[in-house]
Amino acid sequence: MAWFYFKTIQSYRINNFLPLATRIKSYINEHICDNILLADIAEAVHTSKKNLNPAFKAEFGVTITQFIRSAKIDRAKEILVISDAAIPEIASHLAFSTPSYFIKTFKNITGMTPNYFRNNFLSLTASQ
Repeated sequence: MAWFYFKTIQSYRINNFLPLATRIKSYINEHICDNILLADIAEAVHTSKKNLNPAFKAEFGVTITQFIRSAKIDRAKEILVISDAAIPEIASHLAFSTPSYFIKTFKNITGMTPNYFRNNFLSLTASQ
């Protein structure tokens, strides 16, 4: 019972005292492997969809969609370095609609394909 009470208070504090943009960022980071929708974020942080992007962009300088894409690509880079998971598997794990959309997004953000990133990162670490 005490644990439930503690978790309820903790959730209340997080959802009511942290700045909106910080709560949005936390939600995204906790659900990075999901298909994140603005409606889900709005519900989780107790605000309307129209309030999300202005608050987030004012704090972080990017839209929520841009942040989600970048965060997913950052996670993809980690997976590429620490595992031998195939590109389609990584794309699916990070809730990209298709592997080709994942590759296109990865290349737009990093300037290289996921395979090129993996091969060059591994060859750099092997030579050091």
